[in-house]
Amino acid sequence: MGSVNQDIQNNTVMSVSAMDQVTVETKQGISVIDSAGQSFAKILLATQNVSKQVQDVMASSEEISATTEEITATMENMAKISAGASDEAQNVAAASEEQLASMQEVTASAGALSKMAMDLQQLLSQFKL
Repeated sequence: MGSVNQDIQNNTVMSVSAMDQVTVETKQGISVIDSAGQSFAKILLATQNVSKQVQDVMASSEEISATTEEITATMENMAKISAGASDEAQNVAAASEEQLASMQEVTASAGALSKMAMDLQQLLSQFKL
């Protein structure tokens, strides 16, 4: 009976030792799981930050695209206005040339009329009343 008691005591000590070892390993496992959870939380936070940054970049890209479209439309409008102004400038230049030609004709006609008036005055001076 003494040896049976001794075996029971030995088995009890070994069982307690094994349970202590399981408790230590369980605590270590819980610590590893907590550490992994913290790592996953950090990864989630970093992923959310990257996602926000991507959304910000996309919003900025959309704004840049809209601004570029506005600039393009403005440049096209300016090109149309410039083409219209160029056409008008050509029309003004053509009208100025026509006016110059008309003024030259008027000047020539006035010169001819003046000569006729002098000729007529000379003819009239021959007749004395």
